[in-house]
Amino acid sequence: EKRDELMRILTREGKVQLAQYIERTWKDCIAKFHREEQRPIPTYDDGRENLPALYRMYGSTLLGALIAPDFVFVFQLGDGDIVRMDDQGVQNLVAANKLLGVESDSLCGNDAWKKAVSVLYSRKWGQGRPYFLQLSTDGFANSFGSDEEFHKSCGEYLQMMKQYGADAVQENLASWLAETSRLG
Repeated sequence: EKRDELMRILTREGKVQLAQYIERTWKDCIAKFHREEQRPIPTYDDGRENLPALYRMYGSTLLGALIAPDFVFVFQLGDGDIVRMDDQGVQNLVAANKLLGVESDSLCGNDAWKKAVSVLYSRKWGQGRPYFLQLSTDGFANSFGSDEEFHKSCGEYLQMMKQYGADAVQENLASWLAETSRLG
């Protein structure tokens, strides 16, 4: 019933407000947790709370997707991959900033919202059905020698979903990911 408001939030102006809200809420939750649980908060030499140092203790990336009957909205801050797979192949949905080495944009940075990337896709895209969205940290893709190997693995997850069903994949996912990490 609030579809127009949702679409405004997910379009250009709203994307900025959404990213700002996510960053602000995340940082507020960390500070609140430390204060309520009486956990130490780093301080400057003059005794003031050093909140940027606190946030860096929780450096984090964020991947998200909102799937509706007629659109898919994806959101990313930091490293990781959001891909769509169907019988025609694998497509990266977000081109996030790729930094050198282990560096990454993160929610802990100053004005992290400026680094957020989001895209609103119509569900009319492609006729490949069924399709599958996969959101994964950079550790998954980094377990493969190339983007081609990573994409091949993503396609294999779709095939397993189609052949064995979601419950079977969910039941085995933890062990498969552990094996991928161990071998990758």
